[in-house]
Amino acid sequence: MAGGLGVGTYLTGERYGLLFVAGLVVWVFVVRRVRAAVAFTAAAGGGLLVGLAIQSLVRLGTSVAFRTVTSEGTSGAFGPRMRIWTASLHAVAAHPVFGSGPGQSESATMPYRSLTTIVHDGVFPDAHNILVEIAVTTGLLGLALFVAWLVPAFRRARGALLLYAIALFAGGLIEPLDLTATGLAFLALGAAAVGAFERDRPTASRSSPGATDRTSTVRIGAQVLLVIVALFGGITVMMGNTQLHSGITHYDLVTLASANSRLPMWNDAANALSDFLDVEAAKDPRYYPLALHWDHVAVSRDPSDATAWRRLGFNQAALGDLSAGYASLVRSVTLDPTIQLTYTNLVETALARHDPKGALHWAERARGLFRTARFSSLVSCLHLHDSKSESPTQVVNACLGHATSASHT
Repeated sequence: MAGGLGVGTYLTGERYGLLFVAGLVVWVFVVRRVRAAVAFTAAAGGGLLVGLAIQSLVRLGTSVAFRTVTSEGTSGAFGPRMRIWTASLHAVAAHPVFGSGPGQSESATMPYRSLTTIVHDGVFPDAHNILVEIAVTTGLLGLALFVAWLVPAFRRARGALLLYAIALFAGGLIEPLDLTATGLAFLALGAAAVGAFERDRPTASRSSPGATDRTSTVRIGAQVLLVIVALFGGITVMMGNTQLHSGITHYDLVTLASANSRLPMWNDAANALSDFLDVEAAKDPRYYPLALHWDHVAVSRDPSDATAWRRLGFNQAALGDLSAGYASLVRSVTLDPTIQLTYTNLVETALARHDPKGALHWAERARGLFRTARFSSLVSCLHLHDSKSESPTQVVNACLGHATSASHT
């Protein structure tokens, strides 16, 4: 039943997990009788209420930083997983010792995936296998350290929580790392191991109670210190996410700037600030330099963020730096060739640079990748206006209108 609860938790995170909790209540009632069943029901009900309360708080203060890592359009498909694992092996071979860095799985595997499979399978920000993901991001050294910790932890663990952890880790071999399920897996494994250790630990020798007391004091002090540090970090991140959500919801640039200072490791607040400033810049171009500043902040914090590079290129071009804008847009499409708006921005920037062949190149590439009527019409329009003596602005207005001039959606 505990293993089934793990499966239900990983696959749904909600309804089936509740069914397995109910099944566990019945199981405890049969095996342990009424008192234990009542105690378990109370504990489970209290846990669910606490979980719902925490979920409400997280939703209140969450925008994009607390999110499940998923890849749209890839659920239930084994073929895309095989292809991403193959690309991941190439990424490990390219950086075998220390890996490509935490959170860099997408940028590490992208060079080893064809444009066709990227468009068909979608972008994979995660390798969909916990061992492969660790190898890609932290290298074989990180994988060896992880396995060196994981194997003894499993060997020491006992009881139903071990089955729960096994079910979650088994899901982690074919599913992406998940903020909820992966965290529960480690918590369950740690609890199962600690419980077994406490049961099996021999009674301390009575000959040196002073040394034992000193050891316990140091250990407890270290644990308290780690808990304080963890709480401080967690509260800071939660406050930052709350401000991020509030700033986006209420269009409050001051709150977003405060969120940015609380979340210095992520670029979500910088991206949101740039988005909002671009809206203002469409009405008053004086906002473009400030938006450009936050674009630079965003790409400096996460150089693999293709959307941030696309926004940076758009704003650079809007301020007249066409060469830098074009280079940033090319960087964006290299990192993620599935963002259709990037191709539109490239076409517009190429035309502004008096490069109709470049504009046609990007339009034809987008048409071949996405096979949409929009890009087919764009290619036909560019061919039609190629032989005419028209200014870049006239061609942009004829073929693109003003769709890209103030839009990042």
